[in-house]
Formats: sequence, structure tokens, C-alpha cells
Amino acid sequence: MEIVPLLFFIVLLYCLGYTATSFVKKPEPFELYLVHFMIGLAVLPILTVLLNLFRIPISWWILLFIAIIKPAWDVSKLIRPKSIQSLTLQRINWNLSTIIIILLFIITFYMYHKGAFSYPYLEDDDPWGHAVAMKYIALERDLFQPNIFLPKEFDPNNRLRQELGYFHYLDPYPPGYDVIFGILHQLSSSLNWTIKFFNALIISLGIIFFYLFAKEFTQSTKLALAAAFALFSIPSYLTHFIWAHALIPTLMFPAFYAMERIKTDKNWWIIAALATGSMLVIQTDQSIKFGAFFIIYGLVTLFFSKKTAIYTIGAGLIGLVLSMAWWGALIARYGGISNLALKLGYGNRGLNIAGTADRAYTVSDFFIAKSQNLINNPTGIGIALSILALVGLIAIFLQKKPWKDSQWAIITLGWLLLTLFLVNGARFPIRLFPFRSWMLLAIPISLLAGLGILFILNVFSDKKLKIGILTLIIIAVFFTSFVQKYAVNTAQWSPGGSWNSNEELSAYLSLLQLPPEARVVTLARSNHESHLIGLDKLICTYCDDEFDFRENIENKTTLEIYSFFKGKWYEYVILDAEYAKIYGMNATNQRLKKMAEGDLFTPILQTQGMVLFKIN
Repeated sequence: MEIVPLLFFIVLLYCLGYTATSFVKKPEPFELYLVHFMIGLAVLPILTVLLNLFRIPISWWILLFIAIIKPAWDVSKLIRPKSIQSLTLQRINWNLSTIIIILLFIITFYMYHKGAFSYPYLEDDDPWGHAVAMKYIALERDLFQPNIFLPKEFDPNNRLRQELGYFHYLDPYPPGYDVIFGILHQLSSSLNWTIKFFNALIISLGIIFFYLFAKEFTQSTKLALAAAFALFSIPSYLTHFIWAHALIPTLMFPAFYAMERIKTDKNWWIIAALATGSMLVIQTDQSIKFGAFFIIYGLVTLFFSKKTAIYTIGAGLIGLVLSMAWWGALIARYGGISNLALKLGYGNRGLNIAGTADRAYTVSDFFIAKSQNLINNPTGIGIALSILALVGLIAIFLQKKPWKDSQWAIITLGWLLLTLFLVNGARFPIRLFPFRSWMLLAIPISLLAGLGILFILNVFSDKKLKIGILTLIIIAVFFTSFVQKYAVNTAQWSPGGSWNSNEELSAYLSLLQLPPEARVVTLARSNHESHLIGLDKLICTYCDDEFDFRENIENKTTLEIYSFFKGKWYEYVILDAEYAKIYGMNATNQRLKKMAEGDLFTPILQTQGMVLFKIN
């Protein structure tokens, strides 16, 4: 584990959260410390987008400087003689709920960390693409790519460059996820470790963030804790898969937490606006779904309290305006919304967009949790949690207090109907990547399950009997949900479908023996560029001269290849199966023979998957 980026992450988030909450009414002391981290992470994406708009480098020290100004000023006031005499330290209230929620966080992080580091590669295909964007941000301190490649309808002469492009997950894809890891990688020698470790950490923090939100949302510590246990256990709530969606629910909680705090202090609308702005620069279709969550929340708030709703809805609108620091700039860069939509892959599909794993789900898909599941967004709730959620649903309608005192329950019902519609999108003409909505369905299900747990316990008056019933509930949830979730998240996941063979994968994994940041280039343009970056090697994916040189590599002599890559400070050259796929075996064998014969290159590794040459 690398200590420096972890310490930076802790200090940056805490100080950003401290600064953002310095002008609002605070929660209780220990909760405040957790809130600082939560709000710090929530404002970070939109802060970087705003800096980028004004062409301020996205550098770790600039962000740290911004974050520590307010805390440093406050500390300077405290160390003055008169302040020291009157200084009193606030006592941390280490209650049982605090201990339990931190324990759930630790278990979750252990599970995700164990699974992520059980293999040396990045799983599937998405993480490799994110790695390229993260590396670019780390090196260039920029969120805009160097050049713009329009869709083929608008620029038919750039076919190959459009198809391969610079980045799949940056410009026009929103940068909110990748920028966090790009900043952290500026202080880390290993991008591979940075992605795996902090992705697992951020997702795990979502358990704490959900607890803080649920406590404020329901005004019940017990209900929040029960709901957090449900979210901790439910299989469909996130895995350690590396993709931008992992940040969506994690940052939804601070956004709605800030909106709830508006009821206590109207100034929280500013933080809610910043958090909403961040939510809208992370991922496109999930931003739309967050908007639907917000509309339900805003309408219910408006019905019961117009004064609060003005600030809540205003925060959402200001957040939308802040997100234009990214989307407005892109509309200008790409010459209009239609060009931007095509570049993002939406085209004329509207809201009938299918995902790769979409299907019509059955009852068993919801009630039965499976140990073999999708790795990006698993399906399933589990028998015990499903029953508890149904009990919670019944409890809402059996309650005796007025509905105006249960706004959270009405909002939760709205979210439940919304997410059930989204998940079952394959059955409707309007759909938006249904399988990606399982993580969102877990939110209202967990709230209802938490209510179901309390409802069952309140039936019994004897304390010992309550403890026995609670124990049975925990055991039932553990074996029908969490065991399956743990199995999926600690299993060996595939490295993706972009590898030609297992031999090629093994060959590339051997590159881990080279020093981190070793400069390695493949002769053929391919997905292996992202694989090199994901395995901690350095290759320029956005250098036009390198792109053009390798696009015509079959016409280059051995001397030309040597002179060009030596001049680019590359240390190693790879000739692999991808070259053979593009140019044929005869051309590949001839290239191999010529490079091995002279004294310009030295073959240092030869397998069935590739030949690695050192540039002399």
C-alpha cells in the first residue's frame, strides 16, 4: 500500500468538506467528521471541472492548496495565546451505531480489496479504458483531449482515428470519476494499484454515506443503521468493478443529505448545488436517472413545504448550471448538441437505449441471490431482504402518524416505483440501460428493509426476545444475500474480451517485471495500448505523430522504427498477435527476423503471445 496518496486523499477530502460546511449549521461532533469526508468527495468532481474550464491545471498541489486555505486560517486563529487558553476539545460520542457502521465499512472494504487484488490485471474491458483517461489526466493535468474527432457523419476522412481515437472515457464522456484517480496517480507510482485500491475505498465509503443520509432522511438512527445493514448485504448494490457508475450512488447520498439539511439551515442549498453539479459530470445515463430521483424528491418536498422546496429545487437548478462548465463547453467544442449526442453514442436513439446485459427479469431474479452473477452490476436482492422490504412496505401503509410526518416514506415509495420501472425497462418501449439500474433499486429496497426490521422488532416487548429475533434476521440476511455477494466480489474475474488468447495475456502480465512507468510501445495500434497503461507502463495514446507512424508501420524499415521510437525515449517495443491479425503472419515473421538480426533491438522475452524487444 502506498501511504502518500492515501494521506493526500484523507487530507484533501476532509479539508474540502471542512471548507464547504464552514458556513452552515453543523451536525453532532463525530458525525461532523464523517460529513466532512462525505462532502469533500461530493464537491471534488465539480471543483475540478470548474478549474478546467478556466484552464487551471488539475494538479494535486493546486487542489490541496485550495482545500487547506480555510482550515489553515482557522488553525492559525486557534494557536494565538488567547485562543489557546479558551480552547476546549469536543468529545467524540463513540456510540454503538457509530461502531457498527464503521465495522460494516471495514468488512465491505476488505471484501472489495480482496477481490480487486486477487488478480494482477484489470477486469473486463471498461477499467482498461478508464485507465487511459486517468493516465492522461495525471500527466497533462487537463480534462479536454488535445483534438476533437467528430463522428463519421461529420468527418469521414478520419475513419481509423475516430474508431480508435484518444479516449473512450474522456471528452466528451464526463470526467468526474476519472479525474479523482488521475489526481491520486500524480502521487502514486502505480496506476494499477491506485485504481484498484481507491475504487474499493470509495465504494465502501458509500456505506457510511448512506447511513448519514438515511439518518437525516428518516430522522431515526435505528432505521438508518438497519437500512445500512441491508445495503451492506444486498448483492445488487455495486461490486468492486471499475467504472464511472461506481461513483453514482456513492455521491447521491451526500447530495440528498445536503438537501435534507436545508430543513435545518437554508445555507445547505449551496452544498446541495455543488453536490448536484458533481452528480451531473460523472456519467451520462445515470445523471438522467439521478434527475428522476431528484424530481420525485423535489415534488414531494414542494407538496409539504414550499419554503424548503424553493431552496431544494433551486439547488438542483444551480447544480445543473454548474454542470454546464463541462456540458456547455462540450457543446461549443463539438459544434452543437446533435454532434455531441452522436459522439457520446446516443445518436437518434432517444430514451430507448439497451445495455449489453439487459433482459426481461423474472421473479427469481429479484428474490434469489446468486453466487455467480454479473460483475459490473449484479442482479438479485435475496429472500430475507425481499421479505423484510415487503414488511417495510406494509408498515408504511399501517402507520398511524400523518403522512406529512413521513415525507421520507412517500419519497422512498416514489423511488421504488421509479427503479422497478428502470430495472424492467426491457419490457417497455422506454428504457435506459436497465441492468445498470439494479444499484439504484438497492437504495429504496434497503430503506424499506430497514423499516421492516424495526417493524418486526417492535412487535415484541421482551428485550431478550428482540435480541433473538434480530439475531435470526441477521443470520437469514447473511446467508441469503451477503454470502452470495461476497462470493461474487472475491471471485476471479475475466480480463476482458479484447485479448487474443490466454498466452497473450500471460505475456503482457510478464511486463509487470519491468519497472513502473517503463516506456513500452506496440508496433500495431490496438487495445493493447490501454492494457499497457493498466499494467503500469507508459505509452502516449494521444500523440498524433506516433499514431500516424504506427498506422503505416508496415511500410517502415527497421532503422526507421528504431530511430523514431528511440527519439521518443521508448525503452521497449512489442511485436504481438495483434500485428499478425492486421498484417498477416508472413509480414510478422519478416518483421521479427529483421528486428532480431541487427544490433538495434534485443529480444528479451519471447512467448506465444508476443516478442518484447529492448531498444538498444
